[in-house]
Amino acid sequence: MEMITNQLVIDQTREKHHIAEWVKSMLIRGDIINIMDPKLQGMHDNGSTWKAIELAMICVNPFSLERPDMSHVVHELKECLILEKKRIGDISITRSFNMNYSFSSDVTP
Repeated sequence: MEMITNQLVIDQTREKHHIAEWVKSMLIRGDIINIMDPKLQGMHDNGSTWKAIELAMICVNPFSLERPDMSHVVHELKECLILEKKRIGDISITRSFNMNYSFSSDVTP
């Protein structure tokens, strides 16, 4: 979320101090534009942006069993990157991401 928003995790000046709560409140209002890092100035694929924000929100779920495993996260981030690359006209990205990743963990909090 920090990368998407360019916001601190904890910011006492926001109404919602924690970044996850702040993003959630913005999503409830449908305000995706103000979630994004203003330096991007709209230079991003909206589908990719939504996908990345949804993924980030799932990853901060307080219940570990409801969070995705790392292989799912990697897969979703690859899809975000492909959408963004298509936006800028770089189709070579689909060929360069054919690597398979397998992450698993038996550790649960």
